Amino acid sequence: MKRIFLCAAVFLLAGGIWADPGGKGKGKGKGKVPESREERPERIPACGSGPELTQSPLAMGDFLGLVPLGNLNPTGHVFPTDHMYFYIRRSGSDPATVPVVAPSDGWITQVAASEHVGAGFTDYQIAISPCREFKYYFGHVSNIPPKLLHRIGDFAAADCHSYSTGGETFNYCRKEVRVRIRAGQRLGTAGRPGQNALDMGAFDFRVPALPYANTARVCPSGVPAGACEALQVVCPVDYFSSGVADALEARLGTWDGSLLRTVDPLCGEVEQDEPDKAQGKWYVSGTTEMYPEDPHLALVHDNVEPEKGAFSVGNSLAPGLSSGVYFFTPTHSGLVNRDFDEVLSDGDIYCYDSFSLRYGGPAPAMSVIIQMTSDTTLQIEKQSAATCGSGPWSFTSAAREFER
Repeated sequence: MKRIFLCAAVFLLAGGIWADPGGKGKGKGKGKVPESREERPERIPACGSGPELTQSPLAMGDFLGLVPLGNLNPTGHVFPTDHMYFYIRRSGSDPATVPVVAPSDGWITQVAASEHVGAGFTDYQIAISPCREFKYYFGHVSNIPPKLLHRIGDFAAADCHSYSTGGETFNYCRKEVRVRIRAGQRLGTAGRPGQNALDMGAFDFRVPALPYANTARVCPSGVPAGACEALQVVCPVDYFSSGVADALEARLGTWDGSLLRTVDPLCGEVEQDEPDKAQGKWYVSGTTEMYPEDPHLALVHDNVEPEKGAFSVGNSLAPGLSSGVYFFTPTHSGLVNRDFDEVLSDGDIYCYDSFSLRYGGPAPAMSVIIQMTSDTTLQIEKQSAATCGSGPWSFTSAAREFER
């Protein structure tokens, strides 16, 4: 679908040309009341020292579990995610449709519309700044209230492009706005067939930048490190007032709430890179960008049970090693199942076996070997043997190289 069709569709959702957002004007924009300087300041006020968020975006009974930062779901999310997931309660066999409200006063500063081309629907990402240095956002919001959508305006001048990831194609339009909102104000709904969760992420430019092994890979081209949101990811739960934060923290775990994370930080970790070691993000050789994540590789730890190591595999190792997440129990000596943060560029080949899938399901019987060929390069290959045995192991022409 061409860009113009998506933008027109979003504009139609907004109701075309409306009266003023307060409903006082009539006709095509007549009687519109200008926004005050407080409603649309030239510059958003600086942050204070207290909690920025005062209420949960979803009612506590409207979600089953709150999945921490660092979730893995290749191929779209090969790398640990920078957002949490509120998994929506069920209504029969599908997710219920539940209201999403603003957790704070503030300003909507960015809205993006994503058309899911194959599935035939559009949902939204909404970013909100309660103060200048802190921003949070929601993904997969639907049914934005008409008055709010009108204030956001049409997407005719939006930045639009198409992309594919995770086996889906999206038409994506993003625009900058400055729309005043209040805590508790309805932003839209979450949940629908095929939409199981509401995403929530946050960025704080007052905290130290995340120390990725190669920040140039993480930040989009042309974005300086000082303005790179990917380096400023924080846990949204930490910014809620104490009672709400405690209630949300008690729900951090698997999607259905059946298993809670008990290891600090309870909110999970998005940045797990260990420079000069195997642990962290790896990019297929010959690429320069982080996105889309589909061809890449992450050697990290699980976001609910961090004592488990995880191979998060994109699509560049197929057909030898299919895309997926393969868990193992790390060891701290020898060459078999060695924890990734202890694997160095030391000339050794390390082997991994006895894999499991998420929630304890058995993985295919297989073994995988890795070797750091330098401090910033790594090769990996699935072996024909079901177990590692005692070695030695060697690579074939099927090995794939990754870099930082």
